[in-house]
Amino acid sequence: MSDEINYLDEVMTTEEAIRNRMLNNISDEWDKEEGGYIYDSIAPVAIEMVFIGMMVRKVLNLGFAQTTNGTYLDYRAGEHGIYRKEAVFATGNIKITGKVGAKINAGLKIATEADTTLNIQSVEFITTKDVIIPEDGYIYAPIESTVAGNIGNVTANKIIILVENNNNITSVINTEPTTGGTDVENDVDLLERYLDYVRTPGTSGNVQDYKQWALSIPGVTAVHVKPLWNGNGTVKVIILGGDDEPATDELVKKVQDYIAGDNNLGERQAPIGADVTVISAEAITININANVVIDKEITTLEKVQALFKNSVENYLKENAFNSNTIYLSKIGGLLININGVLDYTDLKLNNNTENIPTNDEQVAVTGEVVLNEK
Repeated sequence: MSDEINYLDEVMTTEEAIRNRMLNNISDEWDKEEGGYIYDSIAPVAIEMVFIGMMVRKVLNLGFAQTTNGTYLDYRAGEHGIYRKEAVFATGNIKITGKVGAKINAGLKIATEADTTLNIQSVEFITTKDVIIPEDGYIYAPIESTVAGNIGNVTANKIIILVENNNNITSVINTEPTTGGTDVENDVDLLERYLDYVRTPGTSGNVQDYKQWALSIPGVTAVHVKPLWNGNGTVKVIILGGDDEPATDELVKKVQDYIAGDNNLGERQAPIGADVTVISAEAITININANVVIDKEITTLEKVQALFKNSVENYLKENAFNSNTIYLSKIGGLLININGVLDYTDLKLNNNTENIPTNDEQVAVTGEVVLNEK
């Protein structure tokens, strides 16, 4: 009888089903009614068996890459040499204005402003190099976020807080965004890399090999590979970094070193004789202008502009290295779908009413977004 039972079937492993099978295995000459000794003895056992059945099904799911998660996905991927990428610290530069001739030691703590109203937390950074303020009265120092992850990617002119008192400094500001910060690789992305590796394995330095080598480096979010781009034996690897934007010079160097090193002598991953060049994608800035009609009882122009810019950023990230065209109609769809927007006119991308093409070595990034109320 047990051979006919599918113990992985939840219907056949309910408390009632288990209890009834146990009762059926006991002779009818005994009292098996609810409230009797036999029934009441079997009932709690049946309940525990339900939990065991649940555990068995869960353990089975944890054994397969597509139904597992967390640490167990790490174990499964690790069997093939695929490891979850660690979080990466964002980097950039800070403009320090202060007393001429003052030495500013590495480790200076600076931060963005917090906004409790918008639930925006402060992000801290530290300088990574000693600098001396020259006669100009200011100097740029390299900085790194104190917490690894995407949170360290902040826009220009946001790092303005001097966390520690320093009489030699009058102001600090980041004139350009900080970049390169990426979160710990999530389950979805790790599973995608794992399945890509086992389903389409790289062989003898083919395109897939280069793609997988580059994607294994923490901080790399997308890759294009161009074989024979400059003649026989040449390979160009174009990468994106944090936020699916152009990679930092440091990240480019890490990928170059891992795949081929500086001499391309076959001492790294690439085959002997391969001439490998790793570069960052070129940023194509998308500036957007439009006139909008809004319902003032629902929203404000400021809210619409903030929501629209966020939607555009997400759209560009989703299409980074996945599409070779930024569509005007898609941008318009994002705008009209914002709650409170009734209509828009004169939508332009980079002062033009046409789609913007990108090639394999380019990535679109959000520039200025200006909406005017009509």
